[in-house]
Amino acid sequence: MEHIFYLRETKTDTMLNLFKRKNSNIQQEWQTKGAEYASAVNEMVRFAEEHGWDNWKGEDPSDKRG
Repeated sequence: MEHIFYLRETKTDTMLNLFKRKNSNIQQEWQTKGAEYASAVNEMVRFAEEHGWDNWKGEDPSDKRG
């Protein structure tokens, strides 16, 4: 006799998968915002090294990761 097993996703599995997807999105958002912040800081420093800190008239970068 041949046995066939069906895998069924439980509520726990569903919640875990949702958590993993949400966690992945949060991680991606954190990395994106961090990269944007680092780029803005690097641009400010590059300008200041070339023209002097007193000549920087832009806004200081803000870290929007939370």
